[in-house]
Amino acid sequence: MLLGPLAGLIARFQAGMPHVLVRIQEMPPLEQELALHARKIDISFLRGPTGDPSLVTELAWPEKVGLALPQSHPLAGNGEIALADLRDEKFVFLRLKDSRFARYLRDCCVEAGFAPNISQQVVESHSLLSLVAAGLGIALVPEAVRELARPGIIYRRLVEPAPVADVMMLYRDDRSAAVDRFLIETRDYFRQ
Repeated sequence: MLLGPLAGLIARFQAGMPHVLVRIQEMPPLEQELALHARKIDISFLRGPTGDPSLVTELAWPEKVGLALPQSHPLAGNGEIALADLRDEKFVFLRLKDSRFARYLRDCCVEAGFAPNISQQVVESHSLLSLVAAGLGIALVPEAVRELARPGIIYRRLVEPAPVADVMMLYRDDRSAAVDRFLIETRDYFRQ
């Protein structure tokens, strides 16, 4: 999430509310939900909606999914690529058992007419890029991952309709005034 606009949003909030301590805690999505319920965190950012109806889910910002592929890949010369055109490719994915987002991407491939041939599964997006650079597969990635520019990797857009990597905010209904202020700042930040 910090590859996208979240860091700038936090900096803006902190400048306007210097008396509020903002502490970033990176954790997997399920842990984020548990931490929200345990009141260990106030707001969670994750891709896609949660399955927990007791938490408020709100779009923070929209984001598209693109394709990371080795520079030498035959599709690297294409401007946009249809998801269905990837049916014969090897993929590297975030670990399916830990990532709702990875399961969503797999399901998008199935809807496009194929089950992805997943050669490797990893925990972190930057690990995906290392595997792509090594030629072990291609990866469906949020567009913000392009910020992790790596030699030997080309990023391409997917033909619409393409999967999305929308970032959602999760929070409790009974929240503090500081959290309300952060939510207002977030809404304003993305209206600009």
